[in-house]
Amino acid sequence: MKKILQTDEFYVGYIPSAPDKTSVFIKKIIFAGATLLTIVAAALALNQKQFSPTDFEYGVNTTLAGLLVKSPVPHLRISLGKNLEGKELFQMVLLVGSGKHGADDLIEKKFVSMVTIRGYLIYGDGKAILQINDASDITPNDRNVTNSELRNESFSKAETISVTGEITDPKCYFGVMKPGEGKTHRSCAIRCIAGGIPPVLKSNTSDYFLLVNENFESLNADVLPIVGDMVSLDGEVVELDGWKILKVKAKKIKDLTRSTQQRKMLIAMDAEMTFCSH
Repeated sequence: MKKILQTDEFYVGYIPSAPDKTSVFIKKIIFAGATLLTIVAAALALNQKQFSPTDFEYGVNTTLAGLLVKSPVPHLRISLGKNLEGKELFQMVLLVGSGKHGADDLIEKKFVSMVTIRGYLIYGDGKAILQINDASDITPNDRNVTNSELRNESFSKAETISVTGEITDPKCYFGVMKPGEGKTHRSCAIRCIAGGIPPVLKSNTSDYFLLVNENFESLNADVLPIVGDMVSLDGEVVELDGWKILKVKAKKIKDLTRSTQQRKMLIAMDAEMTFCSH
């Protein structure tokens, strides 16, 4: 029997050991499969999009002092001192509420000029956001506002540009959620922007634009249908204390929203799928 098995390489599972040729062949298959699996896993891991280098200091209170400004978006204007030419420099720290809420209601309850605010810092890629947890965290400051601190003197000259990118909410993107962009985050971003957090267009060149309409008013409700989509927007851009602000006509947003929804419906119909809009 042994001689026949070794010659014919006949093998069934209940035999204690496989013949030499069969054993070698199976080992090669297992080794090749394990090697291929390792290579594929490594390739997928190396090519996977990395999370943004951002942070959310949840539970850690930070106190900042500066000029409280509500328009075009709620923010705190903080003095950074003067540059070599003697010009005073400022940083805009966006203000948001806890959860999926903006800071408008908190500011309206206690709206003054110079304030000290306590909250949780959210930061990354040169941008900073402060989450205010309660209106009591905003304390009036008796210091008078200087001329250089007035917002309207700090806007750069407006330029007309076209930007392509994704609309998301800055609170999640800059630290609260990872990932804070893309289709996986779309539903969350919609709820954050609907709750009053100002929308941001993250461009393909990794630049960031706060979105407002032509009158520096909120576009939150208008952009909801295109949040998380790759869009191209035309408008005037100005810079303010480290942030670029893109003024887009509300009519253009509505036209883009309409055409985007029609395109999605056509794609869904072609695929015989049920289309659900937000």
